[in-house]
Amino acid sequence: MFGLLAWSLLCLMPGIASSFPDDAPKVELALYYESLCPDCQLFIRQQLYPTYLKVSDIINLTLVPYGNAEERKIGDKWVFQCQHGPKECEGNLIETCAISLLKDISASLPFVYCFEKNIEGSEEPTTVAQSCAKSLKIDYDSIEACVSGPLGNELEHKMAAMTDALEPQHQYVPWVTVNGKHTEKIQNMAQRNLLKLVCEYYTGPKPKDCEKQEFGRCYKKVFPLIELKKALRVAAPVMILFVAKMKFKLCILSVLLAALPVFCVGAPVAAPKVEIALYYESLCGGCRQFIETQFYPTFQKVGQIMEVILVPYGNAQESRYGDEWRFTCQHGEAECVGNLIETCAISILQNATSYFPFIHCLESTIAGYDPVSAAEQCSSQFGIDFSSIDKCRSGAQGNALEHEMALKTNALNPPHYFVPWITLNGKHTDEIQNEATFDLLGLVCDTYQGTKPDACQKKESALSRCYRHA
Repeated sequence: MFGLLAWSLLCLMPGIASSFPDDAPKVELALYYESLCPDCQLFIRQQLYPTYLKVSDIINLTLVPYGNAEERKIGDKWVFQCQHGPKECEGNLIETCAISLLKDISASLPFVYCFEKNIEGSEEPTTVAQSCAKSLKIDYDSIEACVSGPLGNELEHKMAAMTDALEPQHQYVPWVTVNGKHTEKIQNMAQRNLLKLVCEYYTGPKPKDCEKQEFGRCYKKVFPLIELKKALRVAAPVMILFVAKMKFKLCILSVLLAALPVFCVGAPVAAPKVEIALYYESLCGGCRQFIETQFYPTFQKVGQIMEVILVPYGNAQESRYGDEWRFTCQHGEAECVGNLIETCAISILQNATSYFPFIHCLESTIAGYDPVSAAEQCSSQFGIDFSSIDKCRSGAQGNALEHEMALKTNALNPPHYFVPWITLNGKHTDEIQNEATFDLLGLVCDTYQGTKPDACQKKESALSRCYRHA
């Protein structure tokens, strides 16, 4: 009895208790999708793959590439008809075979992610699959044999059976279940913030990425919080008095204006564009995610009402050596090179419609690559002369331009203490930052005072989904 009590007390000691494995069940996460549905591609790129990379230890992931397809038996073979055509059926088969043959989801998910990321705009699923297999060092011959033979046909039929067995039946894709259950609440949360959903469902000790799951940010190593609080305490009474005086003056002015007769009508004044400024650094994962999932898609939809400002410097530091500036970047020398490339592109290309697609491309491909090689690839894709950007990057022009980015960043009020740091019409608040992080389109549309573009009218509609045809 005494021995049992002693052992129980010993287990309560932090060092001993923590050495026992946690037996909390993993979160059973299943995705039902189809390979050429743009909304499935978006979900895999923006939610599923990033979440898996962060908290794979607490997830059991099941991928079911079939979606809104239909099947019928002809002889001894299943024939599939897919919503986005024969190429989608081919893509479904490729992914089904990869999932089956690679067995481990940690091997098959990177392949599926690569395929879904690169299939958009391509006419040949096989070519994309071969390229992904090569980059991931996967034997594609066995996958190809599966796709073209009876094994793939039978495996895809199993995917059909799994999809048709859903309760309730799926109405669209991507269709997400957690622990075997689907509700609209689960679906909406998964499409907005899958990481948060998984973390909330996990009943064991939360991984570190769950504790900081709300926003992808790269924090400055040192932040003078005490000094900032002091400054705010000193400034607050002055600001309150200033605002009160301004309100009184505006009130008097509005009364006087209301009394004036309307004697002429001029041409309508165009509403000012919404200024969105992003302070960031090229190798910050949170910055790349914001550009890929919020900033660039919003610019594509409502760029005509936006004034875009990009400031690639972030948490870097600069010091003067002779007649040049030297930069130290939080993610190493490669990040400084990436910052310089993007700064030079902004200066040389001048118009956001020219430099933003280039920067989006670079931020989408720079992870794990040499920034110069990634920039050459993106320049080739958009028909941009990279030699002028590279010359700027390695010379005095780029050095001076990056110093200007440093000055802009250091002039922020309040000072930034993480990136991506977002300002709306020159202003930064926690509310602006949070809304921009999750719904930049909504923030821009709500702020714009002119006639809303069509994309703003649609922003309140349901989350992006590929619905089944009646």
